[in-house]
Amino acid sequence: MDLIANNFSGGELQRINIIRALLKKPQTLILNEPTSALDQAMAIKTIEILKQKVSTIIVITHSVEFIALCDDVINIEDIKNINLST
Repeated sequence: MDLIANNFSGGELQRINIIRALLKKPQTLILNEPTSALDQAMAIKTIEILKQKVSTIIVITHSVEFIALCDDVINIEDIKNINLST
């Protein structure tokens, strides 16, 4: 597999791994920067496909495009400022 992987770009490998995950038909996916190696058009297309195929997607991202298409957003900075001692 390593020899084959050497023939693909970072974006191609990223799409291959997303496809591999989707083939398992998960109900939930947790993804870390899933569109970081993709151009904007491919990133948006990838996000749309993910939303069609998976009911719950948890994403860690800096992508403004991805954040704009989310139903709910949790900003980690907001969580860090919560005072849990009551």
